[in-house]
Amino acid sequence: MIRRTIFHSSALIPKPYKGAADAVTGVLGGQVQMFFGDIGGVLALVREGALRALAVSSETRNAFLPDVPTMMESGVPDYVVLTYIGVVAPAGTPQGIVSKLNSATNESLASPQVAAAFAKLGAEVRPGSPQAFAAFLAAETQKWSQVARTANIKLE
Repeated sequence: MIRRTIFHSSALIPKPYKGAADAVTGVLGGQVQMFFGDIGGVLALVREGALRALAVSSETRNAFLPDVPTMMESGVPDYVVLTYIGVVAPAGTPQGIVSKLNSATNESLASPQVAAAFAKLGAEVRPGSPQAFAAFLAAETQKWSQVARTANIKLE
C-alpha cells in the first residue's frame, strides 16, 4: 500500500472545486481560506512558504513535514483521513496468483528507484500482505459508511 497524507487548514471551503489545482489557486489568490489536499500536490508550496500546513491527517507526523502536527495532536480526537493507492485483483483470483502479484509489487516497492519516485510525490511506501490490505479496506469502508450514515449522505 502507498499512503499519501492529506494536509489540513483551519476553515471550510465555501464552494467545491473541480480539482486540487483550482482549489490551491483559490487559496493562493485569497478567494478561500483553506484547502484539504494531498501533500504531494502542495509540498513544494509549503516548503516555499506560499502555503502553510497546519496539520496532517495521518496517525503520525509526515516524514516530509516533520514539524507539522497531526490533527489529533492539534486537538481533533480520532481524526485520521488517508489517501491511499493499492493493488487489487478480481474476486475469486486464485491465491497463488494473488501471492505472486503481491510479491512482485512488494519487491518493486522495495526498489530504491521506486521509493525515490514516490518520495518526490510525498508518498510513503508501505509494502504489505493481501490480508493486511483487505483488513485496511474493510476498516475504511466501515468508518466512511458510518460517517455517511451520521451525516445522512445518500448516493444519487
